[in-house]
Amino acid sequence: MTYFVQETDTKMIFPLPEPYFVSGSVEGATWGGGFQDSYLPYSSSIESAWEVITNIENEDVARLSKKVLISIQHTLTSLCASKVVLCDFPQLHAFIDDEGIVSIEWIFSHFRIGFVIDTILTDSSWYLVSNGELGDTSASGYLYENDIDKRVQWLISFIISNS
Repeated sequence: MTYFVQETDTKMIFPLPEPYFVSGSVEGATWGGGFQDSYLPYSSSIESAWEVITNIENEDVARLSKKVLISIQHTLTSLCASKVVLCDFPQLHAFIDDEGIVSIEWIFSHFRIGFVIDTILTDSSWYLVSNGELGDTSASGYLYENDIDKRVQWLISFIISNS
């Protein structure tokens, strides 16, 4: 399990180094078991994306798309469980084009973030684009399978900091 800490002024989210152990006890806290992602309020915002990616025919594209959605869901679950103040997340959209390329995108009022899972997996990418309210920021890069969790955490941190 990954734990996070939120900086108070900027609202930036940082993953804690592993292993991270909590010493002592918290009054009224219950420890043990796992989180049930489907019972958290943020699960509904990614539900329709899950429905879309179940229709992906290319097994490699489906696997990588699921890995992105699992990372998003687990990051939101960890943040929620860590009592990090989360903004209202809009619906996460997913699309499959005629060539079988998958786009997964969150659209906010001043920016959008997304992932493009290409049928040539090494061409898959991520992006962040904002309007003038956030300084016309843009960032993008290749989506490496072993880097998905870090990229998702960074993008969700941007969302929380700018929503």
